[in-house]
Amino acid sequence: MVEALHTIGVYGWEPEHFFDELLGRQIDLVVDVRARRGVRGSRYAFANHKRLEAELDRVGIAYLHVPALAPDRDLRARQSSADKSAGIAKRQRPTLAREFVDSYRLDVIGQAPMTAIVDHIDGLGARPALLCVELEPAACHRSLAASAIADITDVELHHLIP
Repeated sequence: MVEALHTIGVYGWEPEHFFDELLGRQIDLVVDVRARRGVRGSRYAFANHKRLEAELDRVGIAYLHVPALAPDRDLRARQSSADKSAGIAKRQRPTLAREFVDSYRLDVIGQAPMTAIVDHIDGLGARPALLCVELEPAACHRSLAASAIADITDVELHHLIP
């Protein structure tokens, strides 16, 4: 049974601190909600899915990829366009555009088999953390997905940031 739900981004973390934070919070399952499970640049190579899965396995944390909770290319492009219109770089974005939020809730959460996803998560871990890349939870779809899961499971939601 899910006891607590967390989210974590990749940006801003040093690899050792990232994994120490997960272990310190007793995270037992990382739920990857990225469509593409890679991150550019050597600083964040630890979050490329093969390396991430290997290190999580080494430290005793399960891994689950849930692409049904990832925004599609069109939705990501609309957020990118909103960022460009606002003159904001993706990594400096403080929040998601209203259009993205509304579309994500309708087209992703509304269409995803949320009960089955929650049951799968529940069967694998008591303290899961949804993972994506952005530093700020409000600037990432993981916070929307986590809120939907927290509503279903009626557990506290915690956002882990460096």
